[in-house]
Amino acid sequence: MRVTNRHVIYVQGYDPRGLAQYYRMFRTELRKFEKLYQLATKIGRPQNISDSEIASWTIETKAQEDSWQTRTTYDFLRFEDFIQRDLALPIWHIISYTIWIYLRLIVHGTVFRFMKANWRFLTFITFPHIVFWLEVACLARQEGFAPSQSRYCTSSGATPAAWPLASVVIFSTRASAWRSNSSQRRLSASPRS
Repeated sequence: MRVTNRHVIYVQGYDPRGLAQYYRMFRTELRKFEKLYQLATKIGRPQNISDSEIASWTIETKAQEDSWQTRTTYDFLRFEDFIQRDLALPIWHIISYTIWIYLRLIVHGTVFRFMKANWRFLTFITFPHIVFWLEVACLARQEGFAPSQSRYCTSSGATPAAWPLASVVIFSTRASAWRSNSSQRRLSASPRS
């Protein structure tokens, strides 16, 4: 059974760039998809529906030998107004709210469930907090709010201890991407069925 009609509902991530940027990216990736799988595609322009909360467009995909055709309706749920409102808040408010959320994750045991389920994701959400608190500690030492051991801080307040941790995080996330790229090369090198 072939799928002839599809309806995709895309929930936008926390990205302030919004519809215009996403649509450009989607169009670019659709061209790559078209070229890779030797298909013919036609994409419509985004149309706002329901008071600009949803933008919708259509994609017509057809095999070169006309063996199949699919029409996709793509609904993009828009959150730019919420994101822009959040970004307009003062930085101290954003930082304090972020710390509060992370403390709730610890208290409710969510961080430990992340560690059990996927340590890379735990590293991803924890690393900014570690760096932030290291920076606060270094600044406090430099300003005389903490015991005078500022030899561990650089002149900018950054701590050299964060660099090895950053290397581990970058390497672990890149290792996953390298494996993904190598499997993609194997797939693209194999004959198409």
